[in-house]
Parts: sequence; C-alpha cells; structure tokens
Amino acid sequence: SFPARLSRCVLDRNMTELLARAAASGELTVFKLAVSSGGCSGVFWRGNPETGAGPGDNSDWPKNGALLKGTVHTVNGKHHLEVREQVPAGGSKWQPVSDGKWMPADGGPSNGGQWLHDPGSTVVPSAGEEQLSCPRPGF
Repeated sequence: SFPARLSRCVLDRNMTELLARAAASGELTVFKLAVSSGGCSGVFWRGNPETGAGPGDNSDWPKNGALLKGTVHTVNGKHHLEVREQVPAGGSKWQPVSDGKWMPADGGPSNGGQWLHDPGSTVVPSAGEEQLSCPRPGF
C-alpha cells in the first residue's frame, strides 16, 4: 500500500543517512540485525569486503534481534559494519567478536533486504515481500 511504501522510503533514507554519518565519524556504532524480508532467522558473518579475507568461523553468527557494535566502512559505495562486539538475540551482555567478521548493511532485494537497522526501531519483515533465498556467504 502507498503509506507502507512511503514509510519504508523514509526509513531507508534515515538509515542511509545514519550509515553515512557513522562511516564519516569512524566511531563505534550500534545496529540491530534483522533480515527485512523472508523467514530467515539471521545472517552468517561476511568477510572483509576490502581485502576479500573470509570471516574465519561462523559459530557465533548473529540471529535477528542481535545488537552489533562496530565501525562502518564504505566500500565500492556500499556500507559494511566491521563488527567488534554483539549482544546475541535475547541476550543482555556484550560479547567480543573475533577479528575479520563483517556485516553488510543491506543484502539486496533478493537476499533479505536491509540487514542493519537503528537499534531503537521495531523491525517487522514485510509479509508481501518475496525472498528468493536466505542470506548466505558469497551472495
């Protein structure tokens, strides 16, 4: 519907601005992980988009609702979070994350939509959006 599309455009613009400010500041920033469409429960870690180095292991991959803290980098015009700590979904304490674990801000329309969100937002996957695949490494 039109109001839902308008609301999504406002949220997308606000997230783009938040990510750009975080990248420019170089400061640690917190985001909420939530795959915006489809039924996936979270996202596997990604490797360094600047070097291509892999993330190591995925034993602590974040589930929807996790809080991720790190530094935002802009690589080839896209925002990526170099993650340092996470509060796992349902948890209450920050836990360190090993080096080399990154999270793109957006998986694209066929891979879960927006992944990183303002931690104060309520993110509800859009029931009307079809997801072609769950977010997996090497998309």
